[in-house]
Amino acid sequence: MAPSPKSRDRGISVLEILIALAVLAVIFSFASASFSHAAKSKELMVAAEEVQFSVQGARSMARELETDVVMHLNSGGLHAPDSITFSFPSRKSSLKSDGLLQDFVLPSDIRLASNNANIHFDHRGLLETPVELVLISALNDSLKENLLIQ
Repeated sequence: MAPSPKSRDRGISVLEILIALAVLAVIFSFASASFSHAAKSKELMVAAEEVQFSVQGARSMARELETDVVMHLNSGGLHAPDSITFSFPSRKSSLKSDGLLQDFVLPSDIRLASNNANIHFDHRGLLETPVELVLISALNDSLKENLLIQ
């Protein structure tokens, strides 16, 4: 006995395949945006840790050498990355030329904002007033990392 036309399996239509592909495309677009946001957030967190490490290095150097150390927060502008450099105000040489602290260049898509252009550590490694640093993603202003240096 041959199967009746109603009971025969017709397979998947082109329309059903297109609907499934559209649903997968929407899911993929949300997932990729989420992964991109997570990657940028991680990059911002790593940059904040490196800035904190630079701060601790400058503070330690001021204590160890018993001299003032200044961290210079440099804005790179539109086409250059922001950076941090170091100097001894009471000496003619910079920390970099002494090989003690290395300059730090932020990733090109992270900007540095601060209430001070320079962070001055005295010979004891202390600050006169706290300084707030904010690392901001240039690609997404809602991604920020706040650092309070005391």
